[in-house]
Amino acid sequence: MEEIEKQLNQLSVSNKKYYEFEFSKLNETEKQRLEELVQRMVKSGAKKPLDWAWSEFREGIPQWARFMILKEMYLSAYDVAGNIDAAEEFNPEMNQNYDEMSSAIGTEKLNQFLTSYAKGMLYNMLGIFDDGNFDYESNDSWILMTQNRETDELGEPVSGLHEDFLEFEEQIEIPPQV
Repeated sequence: MEEIEKQLNQLSVSNKKYYEFEFSKLNETEKQRLEELVQRMVKSGAKKPLDWAWSEFREGIPQWARFMILKEMYLSAYDVAGNIDAAEEFNPEMNQNYDEMSSAIGTEKLNQFLTSYAKGMLYNMLGIFDDGNFDYESNDSWILMTQNRETDELGEPVSGLHEDFLEFEEQIEIPPQV
């Protein structure tokens, strides 16, 4: 439980006591499983890996999958250059337009706007992922689910993504703008 101990030592006294009490109820197999979840969240870049791992362990919510989806979507909002390049597929003048707007209002202000705009679009997309098909006359809908890569076996639904998206910036390190 090396990683768990490391994470516990970063918590407030009251949070540390809470977790220590809860962990005292676990058997060795459960502690090892939790340790593996915490390690996975640390490797994924979570600022609060113990919270995410404990929720997955205790509540059965696929938090690692949720975290990874949110992380990739969130980081894509900050990839202004990559998004401009992708947008050129739809409008070949995107780089020229970006340069003109950047000259008019400044690169920093434009990038802040485009990042916020991208976050808004992604937040709306997450709502669609969470809610499924709005066409109630159709029996077809969708759901995000985990999947075992080796067996293709479907796992748990991944939902409630919009709930964590607004505050997700507090959960990961944001790279500087390119």
